[in-house]
Amino acid sequence: MKPFLTLIAFVGVMSVCVAQTVSVELNLEKGATYSQQSSSTSIVKQSYAGQDIEMTINLGGKMSFKVLTVTNTGYDVEAQYERLYMTMDMPTGTMEYSSDNAAPGDIMSGMFAAMMHRPFQMTITRHGKVTEIRNMSNLFEGAFEKYELTDEQKQQVMASLSQSFGEEALKGNLEMTMAVFPTGPVAVGGTWTTETELRSTMQAAVKTTYKLDAIEGDYYVISGKSEIRTKVNTDPSAPMTYDMTGTMTSRIKLAKKTGWISDGSYKQSISGKAVFPDNPQMPGGMEVPMSIDGEVLVADK
Repeated sequence: MKPFLTLIAFVGVMSVCVAQTVSVELNLEKGATYSQQSSSTSIVKQSYAGQDIEMTINLGGKMSFKVLTVTNTGYDVEAQYERLYMTMDMPTGTMEYSSDNAAPGDIMSGMFAAMMHRPFQMTITRHGKVTEIRNMSNLFEGAFEKYELTDEQKQQVMASLSQSFGEEALKGNLEMTMAVFPTGPVAVGGTWTTETELRSTMQAAVKTTYKLDAIEGDYYVISGKSEIRTKVNTDPSAPMTYDMTGTMTSRIKLAKKTGWISDGSYKQSISGKAVFPDNPQMPGGMEVPMSIDGEVLVADK
């Protein structure tokens, strides 16, 4: 009788273990609209010509995502910006831009306002990877009509916008908050690794180890530890390249029903140097030591 009871106990323990294993992935509903609101604060420090320069950048806004189609592998989504703002505190002064306050002559705020409520499409996998973004040119159509700008000025404004809000930048930023899912079932205490890329002002590879810390009511609680390393920029026309490394810690709460992020915080610290290539304006080039410490907060409302 004892071996039989031992077998029953073993099966019971295994059943409990299996019950605690969950599949964490996006489970979005066709026709539903999901929101993501984010705010970031970055403190940038540089040493240039014997002087230490510090700049604080605040950037944030809100996006909405309407699910158009549900497939076996993911979702076709219609996205649009609902709000954008940016503040830069520099030694020379403070600059503020907002889609809510596009005053006459404020070109950047005007660009932000022009980008609002202009839908574009993207494809997202169930594991949060953004595989395609379409029709983003719709964001900037007619944006310059109110302003008398030269072609050179238009190119400068577009280059600045593309660094933070272009297709590659948007893909990298979204995957930092969406591509957090394991490829298979995971138990509390289980870990998995993902690899993503940042593609804004600098390009960087991000390798993250996530852990399912807890299941609390209707939410999964996940923590992450990331290693960040900038990628070599092979574009000869690039005004500068970055050689930087660092870390990031994250804490994320996902809705169990949908996998959509309810709230999250991401703290990042990287350091290294910006490298200016040899050019007529800067013979021999230059290396500028710099560091970036920042925090990003994300919520679904």
